[in-house]
Amino acid sequence: MARAIGQTVVAEQGPIGFGRPKWPHTDDEPVTKEITYRNLGTEPVVLDLAIEALGVDGGPAPEGMFEMSSRQLTVAAGGTASTTVTADTRVGGEAYGSYGGSVTAASADGRTRCAPPSAWSARPSRTT
Repeated sequence: MARAIGQTVVAEQGPIGFGRPKWPHTDDEPVTKEITYRNLGTEPVVLDLAIEALGVDGGPAPEGMFEMSSRQLTVAAGGTASTTVTADTRVGGEAYGSYGGSVTAASADGRTRCAPPSAWSARPSRTT
């Protein structure tokens, strides 16, 4: 709790969603969402970003289904920096199901600074 209260970098928005494309997926288009981090501190902070997406069965999302535009951001003191996450449901062939995940942001010293959870429903079952 103390670390959360003292955290100087925060995500500006809550969970992001990529919608629920209808089957069949022959006309799916990638969907991109922005995540912006704000530094409330007086020193710049370098964030190492990682993305993890899992299916309801606990297995990983198909490779390339979720991609980030940057894996590292420098957030100036009192400033903001953004990255984008793109969901591409054309990736993965027959990998049907819903996927959820998160983007974690850690400072260069390895401490997790913020981890905005993101609820993603990127690919439905074969039913519409």
